[in-house]
Amino acid sequence: MAFGYEKFIAKILLQKNRKDWQKIRKAKNKIRYNKKSALSCNSSGKLQQRLTMKRHSKRFVRLYLNFKFFKLKVEIFF
Repeated sequence: MAFGYEKFIAKILLQKNRKDWQKIRKAKNKIRYNKKSALSCNSSGKLQQRLTMKRHSKRFVRLYLNFKFFKLKVEIFF
C-alpha cells in the first residue's frame, strides 16, 4: 500500500503549484507523440521534476520529486 500513499503525497504536492502541474500535463502530451521525450523543470530551486517513460508502455510515467532533504519516487498511471 506504499504505492498508493506515495501517489497521494504526490497529488497534494502537485496541487500546491498549478504551473508545475501544467508543465507535467504538457510533458505527458509530448510523451504521447515522442517516445524519448523528457521534461526537467525547476521551481524555486527546491523542486525538480523529471518525467520519463517506460519503453513498453506509453501511458506509464515516472515522476521524480527531489527535495533538499529527501527524495520521493512516485509512479503515476495516466
